[in-house]
Amino acid sequence: MKEQLLKRKLNPFLLITTVLVLAILAGVSVWSQTTISEKVNKSQSLQEQLENKTQRVANLQSENQNLSKKLTSVETELQNQKLINRENEEELNNLRSENDNLENRISSIEESYQELNNSVEELKATKDSLNFSIEVICDSNSTLTDIAETQCEYWGH
Repeated sequence: MKEQLLKRKLNPFLLITTVLVLAILAGVSVWSQTTISEKVNKSQSLQEQLENKTQRVANLQSENQNLSKKLTSVETELQNQKLINRENEEELNNLRSENDNLENRISSIEESYQELNNSVEELKATKDSLNFSIEVICDSNSTLTDIAETQCEYWGH
């Protein structure tokens, strides 16, 4: 029997086809393993990139929130400074107005002072004139009435 099996002729077409199919399967297997390996590696690389970008997005969102808080704080501070500036401008305007009023009052007082000085000078001149007249009357050797003597004593001559 063994001999009959060996005596049987092998179909060369079938043999070549079988070897060719097995070679193609082996090649496809190697190629698919390489392709699958490359795709798995690429998928892992993309997954890592996705995780990195997701982490970067999370960091940027956190930074954005921090910057938004700082912006809100700065805007609030700016509003407060604007309010303080308005108050300071109002106070400055009030002080300028008060300063103008005081300058007008000083000017008025200086005018009054000058008028009073002029009046004092006129009164001094009148006093000097009266003193001279009284002195002339008191020093004269003429006979004076009792009224002239009283006036001289009153005015200190």
